[in-house]
Amino acid sequence: MKLCWYLCFGILPVGTLLLTGCSEGPLKTVPVYGLVTFVDREAPPTCDLIFQPVKTDGPRRPSFTNRQPDGHYQVKAFKDSYGLIPGTYRVQLVFHDLKAGANPKMESSWKMTNYDGGEVDVDPSSRGVEYNIEVRSKG
Repeated sequence: MKLCWYLCFGILPVGTLLLTGCSEGPLKTVPVYGLVTFVDREAPPTCDLIFQPVKTDGPRRPSFTNRQPDGHYQVKAFKDSYGLIPGTYRVQLVFHDLKAGANPKMESSWKMTNYDGGEVDVDPSSRGVEYNIEVRSKG
């Protein structure tokens, strides 16, 4: 009798809650992709993009991606997500240039550049957001 009571009113409801969680379901994400173009210079060998949430409908954690050799990128909030959680994100690009005449094997031979990529709004009703960035030299 006690075993049945524990199963019906104790273990099963708690187990069900743990399996399903307290939320309505997984976080909605929207595909975010685009092209990073270096306008008045050659593209660096590597370029990282950081999407820092300004306002989101979920966790406020940054998302990272890399510019591919053809200039394209696609960013995801989580490893298996489709894209970013809806909201507004500040985009920053970080890339490294070899100093003139420097040895590429030495860490001090590289100049790091942070570039402001603007803000992107990720609308929850969108099927995808294309956000292209043109990197221009300061001057």
